[in-house]
Amino acid sequence: NGSLPHGAREIELHIDAEMLPTRDAHNVVAWLPGTDPNCETYYTFIAHYDHLGYMGADQVFPGANDNGSGSAMVVTLAKYFSKNRPRHGIQFILLDAEEENLLGSFFYCENPRLPLDKMEYLIDLDMVADDTDHLSTQITPGGEAGLERFRAINADGKFPPFDFVMEEMNDDSDHFSFAQKGVPGIYFETEGTILQYYHTPRASYQNTRDSNFDRLFNMIVRFVE
Repeated sequence: NGSLPHGAREIELHIDAEMLPTRDAHNVVAWLPGTDPNCETYYTFIAHYDHLGYMGADQVFPGANDNGSGSAMVVTLAKYFSKNRPRHGIQFILLDAEEENLLGSFFYCENPRLPLDKMEYLIDLDMVADDTDHLSTQITPGGEAGLERFRAINADGKFPPFDFVMEEMNDDSDHFSFAQKGVPGIYFETEGTILQYYHTPRASYQNTRDSNFDRLFNMIVRFVE
């Protein structure tokens, strides 16, 4: 970031590290019943709310985009649907320990609060506060029909369309744990200039953008409704 002296060839590091063999972690789960008591299936929104935390006594990695942004989107969706309840029930999960190899989501999938085979669709929101039309997308096995529905909503002209960029399914976010259990779902991430602050102390609120919030929020709401 320009802070090292020009032409420097060597750097000396002094590291004071502590190994913690155990660490307390918590998933936060909320349930909103649907309007149809006979509807057995439900939607689930997930986002991880952990980040890297402190690296040293004074240096914190805030993680505003990764993943304060996805957590904020999930909470906002919960607020909206609590006042505009759909036919299906909706589960909202803020997952811990994603940065520790998806431990929170793997734990949930082994200890689900609701039957996983009744999950209509999973939506994973991770790093959605960037300044771009580029919407990185992954789908779990069985998520193809949902992707096509999202594509149709994205292209109907009510909001400026995203540029959907499909990626191979991988384990870089919590949807992977659910994919291992056969849950149909989709992963969204925006990738623009804010990505340069990924996993650095500069990943602050000031280095986020809300320009895509409304159109992504509305696309998701319309998908469920």
